[in-house]
Amino acid sequence: MLAAPFFLMAVIKQRHSDVARAIKLPIAFLALAICFKIWQYLLLLAFVFYFSKWYYYHRFGLKYPSLRAE
Repeated sequence: MLAAPFFLMAVIKQRHSDVARAIKLPIAFLALAICFKIWQYLLLLAFVFYFSKWYYYHRFGLKYPSLRAE
């Protein structure tokens, strides 16, 4: 239900940024929801996110992953 407005806006506006937001935010919501049950998962998420940012920046010169809708 939290993701429905994002998908609705993506269908209405049909812009790349709205579609990207509709895909990225529900995934983040689900991952954070798991953290309420297993708090250690938050540590794992943070590590993987920041390690991936560091790796992709130094290896490929990319600013990835990002939660921004571009």
